[in-house]
Amino acid sequence: MQNLVSNSSSVSNCSIHSGLGRGGILVNMSSSVVLKNNFILDHLTYGVQLNGVQNSVVDGNVIANISRAREEHLNSEPTGGLIMGSFTMQDVPIRNTSVINNIVAGVEWAGYTALASPCGLEKT
Repeated sequence: MQNLVSNSSSVSNCSIHSGLGRGGILVNMSSSVVLKNNFILDHLTYGVQLNGVQNSVVDGNVIANISRAREEHLNSEPTGGLIMGSFTMQDVPIRNTSVINNIVAGVEWAGYTALASPCGLEKT
């Protein structure tokens, strides 16, 4: 999902699994996204990654068996089950986004990762 600014977009009650590429769900520069009650299994690098997201909800998902990519070109970003933020988009904050009732298990690096904003930026 990228540049979604409609009333609301959602992915719910889905099984997203066995992706041998990079990640399960990527939400980039979007607003009013709901990811709810999904199974996100067997991916490389991340299960869910949120970059520049606002007014969104990640609720009741199961994210499991996420492995670090072996290819060097895929290792520049953090590895995790649910990643909020990106090294390449550090100046784009995540605002008004709730992450609740999720289960993350069997992740090679970190279950949850949230990149900090640089000092002096407005509260996010």
